[in-house]
Amino acid sequence: MCWSLGGKLFLHFLKKIKEKNPDCTLIFYNWDSFKNTPNTSDHLDLYDKSFSFDLEDSKRFQINFLPLFYYDQFNIGLNDSTVKKYDLLFLGTAHSDRYIIANKLSKWCTENGLASFNYFFMQGKLVYFIKRILDPTFKKFDYKKLSFNSLTTSEMVDFYKQSKVVLDINHPYQTGLTMRTFEAIGANKKLITTNSEIKKYPFYNENNFYIIDRENLIVDKSFFENDFQPLENNLYQKLSMEGWLESLFTKRM
Repeated sequence: MCWSLGGKLFLHFLKKIKEKNPDCTLIFYNWDSFKNTPNTSDHLDLYDKSFSFDLEDSKRFQINFLPLFYYDQFNIGLNDSTVKKYDLLFLGTAHSDRYIIANKLSKWCTENGLASFNYFFMQGKLVYFIKRILDPTFKKFDYKKLSFNSLTTSEMVDFYKQSKVVLDINHPYQTGLTMRTFEAIGANKKLITTNSEIKKYPFYNENNFYIIDRENLIVDKSFFENDFQPLENNLYQKLSMEGWLESLFTKRM
């Protein structure tokens, strides 16, 4: 199986694999928007099956639609006894307008008597300074609030256990649902998201998901007062990594 890769060297390598192994099945999966990975759409004809996590991309390129998943570690029961330190939690890589949105919502939480926590990950100090030159949005990032160490899965799960609501800020050029969305579902946590596409998914429930406009941030405090309403068991299974793998290898096209 091949993920979203590109480049002439890779294409040459891929063709050689098919040439040497004519009976093998090549599967392509794109976990990013084709707008962000334009080279990947040029060689879809080389695969036996192709998938995208983005519903609009799957329609446009006429390939299978398969959303992302959550890992088993995020199976946090509704009766988990961990003390909740945070009303709103954001964990994510620093990019685009994430910093601005997350900090505005942190300020809103403070003004409304709620506790929040933000963890902005940056791949490295050199990457940060390059982005400050090339991307105007990075001039607004407070260097001291960035972390250059990625969280382990165990650390992320601990943060989820300590939180009531998770914040999801999708990339402006991405309509597919993020991993954060499915982690929140697996953990039975409510989600505030900038991605209105979530309304198109079978698990959507306005009690569990609150959609915000990234240009006009308005949040109803009452969203924090109710507990997550659990999904049907078959949906948890479908959205798990096991369910994702089953769809990837058994779906025909």
